[in-house]
Amino acid sequence: MTWLNPVVAATTGPLIDAVQLAGGNFADVQIDGSLLLEGDRVLVKDEPSQVPFQNGVYLVLGDGHWVFLDEAEPGDAKLLVIGGDTNRDTIFFLDDHGDWLAVIPASVSSTDVQDPGPQSGPGEGWDDDPLSLGNR
Repeated sequence: MTWLNPVVAATTGPLIDAVQLAGGNFADVQIDGSLLLEGDRVLVKDEPSQVPFQNGVYLVLGDGHWVFLDEAEPGDAKLLVIGGDTNRDTIFFLDDHGDWLAVIPASVSSTDVQDPGPQSGPGEGWDDDPLSLGNR
């Protein structure tokens, strides 16, 4: 299973709810209590099929827009959430059906999770990737 670079936060409900709370402005959206900044990566995992957002990892741009990062293959991806009130220090994996499922509860500290080391594709490790969140 391939480790993806960590994300700052993961959704706890449909993204449209967070956007509406922010007055429709993605620049002001908070996910799981985290205000997102340019360059942050976020896991969107709670989208029903009838909404315009796709589950997966997004990159927050400086203008408030989000870009979907098509970097995960179903059944072969996992990542660590390093922030948020509910999902902090939780590892999620992408199952064969395209659902992101928690595999390690939030009670596990992110210091217990080792750097995944080399990865296939862009970004060889957490600290080598320009999108990496480092020790945030």
